[in-house]
Amino acid sequence: MPGSRSRIRNSEVIIRNQVGTVDPYDSGDDVFYNFYLLEKYYEGDENDKRGLTRDFVGPSIDTGFRLGTLSTPRKFTISLDLALLLVSVTPSVSIFSPLYVRYDGRQPLKGVLGGRPYPIFWVDMLHDDVVLDAEDKLAGPKTLSEEHIRHFCEKFLAEHEDYMIRPFIYENIDPNFGVIPQIYRDRLRKLSDDWPNAKTHKEIEIKAIANEAGPAPDPAKVEREASIPDFKVPQTSLPQTAAAPSPALKEESLHVAAGETTA
Repeated sequence: MPGSRSRIRNSEVIIRNQVGTVDPYDSGDDVFYNFYLLEKYYEGDENDKRGLTRDFVGPSIDTGFRLGTLSTPRKFTISLDLALLLVSVTPSVSIFSPLYVRYDGRQPLKGVLGGRPYPIFWVDMLHDDVVLDAEDKLAGPKTLSEEHIRHFCEKFLAEHEDYMIRPFIYENIDPNFGVIPQIYRDRLRKLSDDWPNAKTHKEIEIKAIANEAGPAPDPAKVEREASIPDFKVPQTSLPQTAAAPSPALKEESLHVAAGETTA
């Protein structure tokens, strides 16, 4: 969406492995609680970490899922970000074999780029297949130069900066990919500055709620009260009904039936 550059669109989330236990910090504010669990995950002990699972959500994750559906045994689809990274490095030939990056044009992907067509790059996993190589010479994907791929990726990122952010690697020595965008730095700094105040406010709120609830019950007193036998509550008399007349009415009826009258 326009203006989304001011936000960090992908998020690291922490999920509790067990449910059913009440956590006073989980009060319905999902953003706050995720920050709380993040801090617990990174700064807690090993027991804390074992009870938590880390995951990632955001548009980049969605893009990866959409691209994955286009993969075949030959085509290993990759994002535009990864394509730019791959053609910008020079791997050691003695260690890595060459990667052949191909291009299939643009295609709309659900939930990606606001519906705008997304560039489909892929790594050729069967580039050494002689039959496919002969077929490609007829009407197959053409070989692309790394410079052309890099040029296109840079232009596309600049044109769609409301939806994408230039890839970077934290503390990387390469000046092309080691610089964190300033808007990203500013957002992280603000989140870092706001978190201590939000956590302190929540702690005060939890203590206030605990005080309003009063002191915890004395276990010994609870046990004594539980041992007192139940009182027997006397049952009240049932109301008289036509189906169940009183004994006095029954006796009077018998006298009348016998022809007896009373003065």
